[in-house]
Amino acid sequence: MDFHLTEDQHLLVDAVARYLAREYPFDAHARRTTAAGQHWHAFAELGLLGLPFEERYGGGGGSAIDVALVMQEFGKALVTEPYLATVILAGTVLDRAGSLEQKESLIPQMIAGRLRVALAWEETHTASDLSRIETRYHEDGEGYCLDGYKKSVLAGVADQLIVLARKANASTAGEHYRLFLVPADAHGLGVISYPSLDGSAVSGYSLDSVRIPRTALLGDGGCALRHVEHALDLARVALCAEAVGIMEAVVRDTAEYARNRRQFGAAISSFQALQHKMVDMLVHTEQAKSSMWRALGSIADDTRRGQACAAAKAMAGIGARFVGQQAVQIHGGMGMTNEMKISHYFRRLTAIEQTLGNAAHHLHGLALRISRAARG
Repeated sequence: MDFHLTEDQHLLVDAVARYLAREYPFDAHARRTTAAGQHWHAFAELGLLGLPFEERYGGGGGSAIDVALVMQEFGKALVTEPYLATVILAGTVLDRAGSLEQKESLIPQMIAGRLRVALAWEETHTASDLSRIETRYHEDGEGYCLDGYKKSVLAGVADQLIVLARKANASTAGEHYRLFLVPADAHGLGVISYPSLDGSAVSGYSLDSVRIPRTALLGDGGCALRHVEHALDLARVALCAEAVGIMEAVVRDTAEYARNRRQFGAAISSFQALQHKMVDMLVHTEQAKSSMWRALGSIADDTRRGQACAAAKAMAGIGARFVGQQAVQIHGGMGMTNEMKISHYFRRLTAIEQTLGNAAHHLHGLALRISRAARG
């Protein structure tokens, strides 16, 4: 795999970094002073909302690497807009599972920033096992009826939901799962929104006899679990990229703080114990970055993608926890204050570690894969 960025990728990173440095300062992030939707429309103008979509829908035709580069810059700037939820999770499922008519209708609106779509898949007992979802659907006259509850929908309040549901009274066989488009104003759909640990918006949706027409079925209904799993893999790599961007910023800012903070008549960066901590922080960052690139190189390989993405998410989670904790320790008590950027980095790293499976979850899954392979 070629790890050198193309000229277009350098230009992409530069454009995103310059916009965020100019329009997304830390003080506005900390106080949430920016007008709602301002950055989202700017992202549309920059072409970021259409980056992974095909050109025939008005997108940029970008790769998973392009998206990862954007996510690294978002991490450094602590971007809280629902790019992961709308563009990567929901966008991937819609692009893979939707009919041509559905894609031509919805994707251009998403690219223009006029429509926010969220993937509602997670439930209380799923633990990343999609076959355990309890939301049910049954045919109801000229359409479908949905009942269930979806938690931790990352986009907050969306205009449309893509809901994963299982046929009522059916087994957990893959052919019994379907994806449905549900408008936010559907009768029987309830929503509770709340801020997560890092300040980004999260919602829970209850579906109480939500009736939708037959046209709400996404595509022909087939391979629903496979489409969602593919989107989750891409989202895990994107989270890894965001974590790498944050960890790089944390290592940089912590080293700068240690050079300027004086104790016992010397800069604390001269203390060997702290030097060892900062070197270990850098090592964890580089390990997470290497795992991220390995996963990016496996995206197109269905036989390797899941394992590579799980390994990358585990490494990013371990690194995020270590780097964040050590940075706070080096900064001392002020490292946890709201006024210090390091505390916001720490919160976001903690949230990333817990999103779409933490390190323990993915390590357990990898161990099971290895055990099954050893048994033949």
